Amino acid sequence: MSNYTPMNKLQSHISFQLCKDVDELCKTLFTHTPIKVFEYSKVYSNGARVELSNHAAHMENAFISRAKMSRVYTPALIPENQRYLLINNWIDSLEDNNTKSTLSDQLNSQHELFGIGNELSIIKRGEEYIEYFHFYANSNNTGMANYYINNIELLEKFALYFTNTGRHLIQQSDKDPLVKPWRKKSSTNDTIIQSPEGQSRDKFIESITPKRFFINIDNRDEFLTKREIDCARLLLKGKTNKQISDELFISLRTVETHLDSLRSKTNSNNRSELIAFLMRTDFVNI
Repeated sequence: MSNYTPMNKLQSHISFQLCKDVDELCKTLFTHTPIKVFEYSKVYSNGARVELSNHAAHMENAFISRAKMSRVYTPALIPENQRYLLINNWIDSLEDNNTKSTLSDQLNSQHELFGIGNELSIIKRGEEYIEYFHFYANSNNTGMANYYINNIELLEKFALYFTNTGRHLIQQSDKDPLVKPWRKKSSTNDTIIQSPEGQSRDKFIESITPKRFFINIDNRDEFLTKREIDCARLLLKGKTNKQISDELFISLRTVETHLDSLRSKTNSNNRSELIAFLMRTDFVNI
């Protein structure tokens, strides 16, 4: 995409070492969609940022060459109820001219250096951090806004896939954030692209369905097995234990065992609490 080379002194940092691993995880995204660059950000309330991307030079440009970006592009700029951001439109809507200018300069540099833009961000909020899933296309692609509107559920599924399949990458980079803590804690000319259809769409969805689904309970990680996921999915559809048994071709006792395990892992006392827990998590996007 560019002959731009990251600074040598940064090649030892974990965020840059993992770029090839991120690229491998994103291959299906780049194959089946017009997305060219993916970036994952995990921003803590103390300002620390975990950054993972398939594009090392882009990451360096955003957070090393333009280090002040990390103190401008913060969660405080984004309304709490905001789930999706079309970044160009969002920047245009900002009232503070200095902030708008800084962010616009960053957009221009991405276009000039790498030819990328048309960024969409999906936002997921936790208690101590916020996760951002950034999707970039060619900056001169005139059809991306419509593409995002028509395919947001696919990108939601990819975000879920990335946090589960790429969990080990996130854990590694969590130990040494690219941006270190800097504040006190606080409360937290392409043609129009058509939607992927038919076989390509099905292959994309299949390829980004996690084999395991991780949940965090009281700061400990648990994961659901494939059969537990199957049972939970049907439970959320309102199926009875007998209906789940018939649909999965397993015994009623086996269904009850899987549901008991789900209740134990989620600290749920009964069926209603289990359903409520699943509804509060990203599980609904599976």
